[in-house]
Amino acid sequence: MVDISAVETIIREVADEHILPLFRNLGRDDVSTKSGPNDLVTIADVNAENALAPRLMDLLPGSVVLGEEGTAKDPSVLDALAGDAPVWVIDPIDGTRNFVNGSAEFATMVALAEKGETRAAWIYPPIDGACATAEKGSGSFWRGEPMAGREGTELGAMQGTYHKNYIPKDWARRIEPNLKRLGKTGPAHCAAYVYLRLSSGEHDFGVHGKLMPWDHLAGTLMLREAGGEAGFLDADERYAAQVYPERPMLTVSDGARFDVLKQTLVNG
Repeated sequence: MVDISAVETIIREVADEHILPLFRNLGRDDVSTKSGPNDLVTIADVNAENALAPRLMDLLPGSVVLGEEGTAKDPSVLDALAGDAPVWVIDPIDGTRNFVNGSAEFATMVALAEKGETRAAWIYPPIDGACATAEKGSGSFWRGEPMAGREGTELGAMQGTYHKNYIPKDWARRIEPNLKRLGKTGPAHCAAYVYLRLSSGEHDFGVHGKLMPWDHLAGTLMLREAGGEAGFLDADERYAAQVYPERPMLTVSDGARFDVLKQTLVNG
């Protein structure tokens, strides 16, 4: 296993060099699009991923990298998750639209996966300055303290997020009438902050679609190590370090109540 603090140092140094100098300082030519007009990428995303990749691979000889920006150019990179080598899964800037718009809610997310399991995770929001970390079987930590999900909230008093634009339409029609039974629901503009709020006990649940590994591997490990759970609404199946088609996923801060929340959403 790698040194958790060594990876954190690399992430911090890359953010200091390639991300923070461009925050609220992007030029017109520094922002472009990928799959569509709402899929933004900046020069900071690209440079940060290019800087992280070799340093992380050097830290763990024989490992490979699966990065969001590299995958946009070569989707076959996703095959790495099914291979035997350890895989660094990188989202250089999660919440790129927030970053472009000058909002502080963005973060670098890194996960280390091997043979279908996520082994370690890092979520670093540079403006906050505190890196959250998790290691399988050893807990998750933020600001020097163990993270723990919120427990026992009454269904009608819960707070969570709903990734509406990416939920399959048939599932959206099925679950949206039932969301009001889970209290207050807001939009999900940054997966990193969704997971930080779930893992630290600020939120109770999240409903997700478009399950790209760089958005969810780090967060689901962090959440589980804090007592939460992540699983699918369309099957009795936990989320794992794999590539999935478009499926609806539920995350909960209190893992013991996953089935209750799932049944509420699916069956009312």
